[in-house]
Amino acid sequence: MKKLYILHKLPTPYNDDLFMALHGDKDIHLQVYHLWKGSGRRPWKTELGIGYPNIYMKPRAVIDWSSFLCAWKDSESLFMIGDWAHIPCILLIFARLFRGFPVALWADTPQEQLPRPFLKKILRAVFLRWLLRRVDIIFGSGKPARRTLMELGAPPEKIIDLQFVVDLEKPLQAAQKEANKVRAKALRENVSCGSEGVVFSMIGTIDLNKKAQDVGLQALAECTRRSLKQIGMLIAGAGQELERLKQLAKDLMVEEKVHFLGWQEPEEMNAVYLATDILLHPAHYDPFPLVVIEAMSWGKPVIGSDACGSVEERVRDGINGFSFPAGNKDALVKSMMKFIDNPQLLNNASKAALKTAETWPMSKAVSVIKDQLYRLVKK
Repeated sequence: MKKLYILHKLPTPYNDDLFMALHGDKDIHLQVYHLWKGSGRRPWKTELGIGYPNIYMKPRAVIDWSSFLCAWKDSESLFMIGDWAHIPCILLIFARLFRGFPVALWADTPQEQLPRPFLKKILRAVFLRWLLRRVDIIFGSGKPARRTLMELGAPPEKIIDLQFVVDLEKPLQAAQKEANKVRAKALRENVSCGSEGVVFSMIGTIDLNKKAQDVGLQALAECTRRSLKQIGMLIAGAGQELERLKQLAKDLMVEEKVHFLGWQEPEEMNAVYLATDILLHPAHYDPFPLVVIEAMSWGKPVIGSDACGSVEERVRDGINGFSFPAGNKDALVKSMMKFIDNPQLLNNASKAALKTAETWPMSKAVSVIKDQLYRLVKK
C-alpha cells in the first residue's frame, strides 16, 4: 500500500466522489487536506468531506504545521498539491523539493486569462517556470491544460492527463427514483414543454462575463421565433447577475419559457438533468467545466462554446453535441435548431453523449493517479 496525500481547496460533491474512490482502493493509503470548508460562490448545504480521511488545515503564522511536518518527514509518499497560489501549499511544495521527496501538482487548467497586476503577472510567470521544471509530475485536464502548462514552461514529459470524472452509477440510480421523475415532469411543464417539447438547460454560477448565460437566452428567443415547437429553458444557478438575467428574459419576451431555479443542491440537480434534453454552455471562457461531463453522464448532448476545455475535449459536432465560436449567437442558434428540427439527431446524440461519458469512468481517474503514485514512490 502506497501513501497519497492530496492538498485541495475545499470539499465539493465531485471531488468527494474521486476521493472516496481513491480511499476505496486497497493499494492506496489516502489522506486529504482541505484549505477551508466552504465558498461563497458555491453555498452547498449538503454535508461534504465525508467517506474518506480528510483534515481541514489550520495555518498558524501561514503554516499548517500538521501537513508541513508530514511533508517534511514522510519520504515514502506522494504529495499531490492543488491550488498552488496559497502560501500553505507553496511551503509544502518547497519542503518536498528541498527534501527530494516526490511531489506532484494538480493543475486542472491554469487560468492565464485572468486579469492580474503587471508586477504580479511577471513574478507569477517566473515562479511557475521555475516550479514546473522541478516537480515530478503535473496533473492537467486534457489538451487545454497541456497547451497552457507548456506555455508556462512545463516539460511535456511531466504533464499527465487527469480529466474530471463523475460517478456514472449515480444518474442510473437517480433516474429510477419516483420523486425525481415527478419533479422533472413538473419542471418541463413549468416551461410549457411536455414529452414532445425540447428543454434546454444552462447550469452554473450566473456570471454573464464568464458563463455568458445572456447569449444563451438571446439564442433561445431567436429559436422560439423560428420554430412552432414547444421550446423551454431551465436555468440553475445563483449569482449577483441573476436579476439582470431575469430582466433580459422579460425584455426578450421569453419569461414564460424560462424557469429560474436558483441555487440547487446536488440531490436537486437530479431532477434538473432528468428534465433536460440538451445542455447549453455558452461561456466566453471556462477552463474545464464539469457540468459538460455531468450532463453527458445523464445521456444529454451538449452545445458549448469552443472556449471551454471539456467541450474541446469531449464534444464532437453532430455526434454528441455541437461546438460553436464563443460569443457567436447566430452559430449557437444554428446548432440549437438542428436538434429542435431533427428529433432523431437528438436521440442519437443522447446515446452518443452517454458513450462519451463512459470513456472516462471513475476507475480510469483512479488508475491514472495510482500509476504515478507507484512509479514515484518506490519503497
